[in-house]
Amino acid sequence: MRKGRNVIKELFGRVYRWKNSAWGLKLQQLPFVHALKELFRIGVGHVLGAPPDRNLRDLFHERRVGELTFARPVAADDFTLVLIQPPLPANRRHKRIVPLGLAYLASFIGREVPRVNGAILDAQLNDLNLFECLSLLRRHRVDAVGITSWTVQFPFVQRLVQGIRQEMPGVKVVLGGVHPSVRPGEAAAIADAVVMFEGEETFAELLRAMVDGDPGRWPAIRGLAYRDAEGRFCQNPRRERIGDLDRLPFPALDLLDIHAYDMPLHVLGGERLPIIASRGCPYDCSFCVSPVLWERKVKWRSAANVLAEMQEIGRKYGIRFFHFWDDNFTLGREFVREFCTRVLEAGMDIKWVCLDRAEHLVRNADLLPLMKRAGCVGIEIGMESANPDTYLFINKQQGFDEVQKANAVMRETGLAPLYTCMAMNPGETINGYHLQKRALDRMQEGLPWFQFFHPLPFPLYIGQFATPYPDTGFARQVGTEGRLLADSPEDTFHHQINFVPRSLLDDVPLRNAPALPAAVKRLVLYAFWRALWLPFDRENSLPSLKARLREANRFLIWFWDRANGKRPLDQISTLACQELNFPDHKACRFCALAAYLLGQLGWIRSAVHNVAEPIRPIPMALPLELELQLRQVLLFIE
Repeated sequence: MRKGRNVIKELFGRVYRWKNSAWGLKLQQLPFVHALKELFRIGVGHVLGAPPDRNLRDLFHERRVGELTFARPVAADDFTLVLIQPPLPANRRHKRIVPLGLAYLASFIGREVPRVNGAILDAQLNDLNLFECLSLLRRHRVDAVGITSWTVQFPFVQRLVQGIRQEMPGVKVVLGGVHPSVRPGEAAAIADAVVMFEGEETFAELLRAMVDGDPGRWPAIRGLAYRDAEGRFCQNPRRERIGDLDRLPFPALDLLDIHAYDMPLHVLGGERLPIIASRGCPYDCSFCVSPVLWERKVKWRSAANVLAEMQEIGRKYGIRFFHFWDDNFTLGREFVREFCTRVLEAGMDIKWVCLDRAEHLVRNADLLPLMKRAGCVGIEIGMESANPDTYLFINKQQGFDEVQKANAVMRETGLAPLYTCMAMNPGETINGYHLQKRALDRMQEGLPWFQFFHPLPFPLYIGQFATPYPDTGFARQVGTEGRLLADSPEDTFHHQINFVPRSLLDDVPLRNAPALPAAVKRLVLYAFWRALWLPFDRENSLPSLKARLREANRFLIWFWDRANGKRPLDQISTLACQELNFPDHKACRFCALAAYLLGQLGWIRSAVHNVAEPIRPIPMALPLELELQLRQVLLFIE
């Protein structure tokens, strides 16, 4: 049996290496190859009794606890530091995220505090649970840990810190990242120290004090929070931003299993790595924590510095595809011009995508041909919504007309336009979801569906869900704008419906046809699975998934019957509690998602809001691979 598994593992290893070859990348772009791949994966998954989208690599490869790689062999006088990226509740379904912030910390500390010997424990990559993290730490002599955390990860961090205190009481615990930065008091309650906001210089200064055994220096360290000897919370003044980002060493990617982060490049596919040319964003969108973290100021690296990092990655790891994580790439107009010029002069064969604002692309349309020649293949736009009221609430300071103009200039240049949507914003209605889909369909007309950006060719737009993260403008206004459904920090994640706007709750759904066709029902059930359970199934078994899909099927039939134009969505949610015995928050999530999906497709409309365009069901032509997945979902509910 073990020999057979090893043969399968070796076979799949060869297949994945071929996928990243030049021929493999070209073949993956052909629609029939993608369909054959999906057919094979679904067929094998069905034989093995796996959920419809489970990655074959995860099925055939044993989970690895892995081993810590320190910057150098550990010596007796080394101060050993382990930097930890926690797992997500959505871990088995979430993309593997390169912990770039931890890699920057590791390289900076290694240079500035030579006695510190660092390693990175990526529990998100290897899907490690609490026991496995503690077991891995116990196998090494560890003097300190530094743990980064989003809000959704903080409950795990609390349990991990408790385990470290019990099993390794001498280890110093330092927390950092987004959630500890905006909630330093909460973080300091469990940690020895909290590094707030931009971490390199603060953490290096703290570690010098730790190495010297001198906690008396802590009150002078800017950007640090902690509890003193009497247990009083202390928060030092904020540290100034790093002025010259070029003086930071490149991220310590050698401490990571870098080829395990195998998320494909948007548009093309193939192994990619993230890269950051700037830090910060000048805007004040209400859903984003960036204004708090970066104080609406942007700092740029030099083009030469970014190019040198990309060349080093190519030499070390053979990777030539990159994803710029900057919030607004063309905001640095002169940087973009110099970077692209240097790429062309160096004759670099690279491909890359970036993120940007629609208005920037319109304003800098003359740069797009140069970007394309320098290897850019697509640009992500934070569209969020097509609803004018929503743009006002989220303080986006632009409108949907800019998105349409940006689409036009990208199409004219031959760059792939990619959009990120965010549902459940205040101001959204059932008819608004339908009109947004039709607008996106028009912008996408004549273009291929970019399979490495969206999971599959899909007639529904399911992006992220509006989330009131701590310290955002959205969080401060959420009580007056709708219903908050987050029962714990683990719900505070943009892949979970944790807020439903009052504008949608007050809308009255009216079915737009006598019956819901079987194909539409299958599609909506598939979308239910992706939107509600796929992100949060870390411990779910296949029987549990089947039971939940059957429950969703019963709900959908029930909801369709009640979408008769007589009750607002809020009242239908209350009925679901009474008639289906659903908990309150679950009923609200189900009703909101049904309205979102059926509204997009035109199978329901609003009975109280009128629009200029008639709302009619949208004909669907499903691609083969999606139809196969939908039919497998149907097998689960029969």
